[in-house]
Amino acid sequence: MNTIKLWTWSEQQEIRPIDENNAHLFEQIQIEVQNHDLKKLIGFEFFNELFQNIEEYMLLLSGGEYTYNNSMYSFNGLKYVCAYLFYARYIRESRVNDTFTGFVTHTADGMQQLSSNEIMTLENRYKEIAAT
Repeated sequence: MNTIKLWTWSEQQEIRPIDENNAHLFEQIQIEVQNHDLKKLIGFEFFNELFQNIEEYMLLLSGGEYTYNNSMYSFNGLKYVCAYLFYARYIRESRVNDTFTGFVTHTADGMQQLSSNEIMTLENRYKEIAAT
């Protein structure tokens, strides 16, 4: 598994913050985003190239400006993309808890058991991650 992390907790908080109480979720979701979502987005070959030669892609990671056909373009970079992919996963996962009685979700009145469909969705998503 890849040990290089493309962005940090601090960068996540600057780009698209999450609740500080959920900081413990950051590393696990970050790994899933890098090894599944980003790989799917940029393709397996370029994903491997990026991680094998990370120092050559600092501009791509951090964003900046470049010139193409005499026109100047600016872009946010892959850290920005990853932070938003992270947030998309975070939205799904932050409300689900694994308890001794099964998966539950927070409600205004306490907790509620997840439906079979919600559990199946989670299961399929993790199978997809594993297949990647």
